[in-house]
Amino acid sequence: ELKDAITDHYESKVKSFMECPLLILDDLGAERETPWAVEQLYRIINHRYAGRMPMVITTNVRGDALDSRIASRLNDVGTELVTVCPMNLPSMREA
Repeated sequence: ELKDAITDHYESKVKSFMECPLLILDDLGAERETPWAVEQLYRIINHRYAGRMPMVITTNVRGDALDSRIASRLNDVGTELVTVCPMNLPSMREA
């Protein structure tokens, strides 16, 4: 029962990220990469991509360092669904 309640809680959270009006993911690629986390990110990003729902994603990770399924959606600039805005700024962490 507890395991089912936890699963239901996480599934509810994932669905809220899938359906919110605007999703902002800050520092994508900085999360702890577990197979489960990558799958959940893919589910969210793919759902929003397929539904043409707005997202703002920041990252300092090169696209080829991300999961290939996620990277393919974020690099699809030919479809007018994706706009890449490179910002060559110094790291704030090195100050």
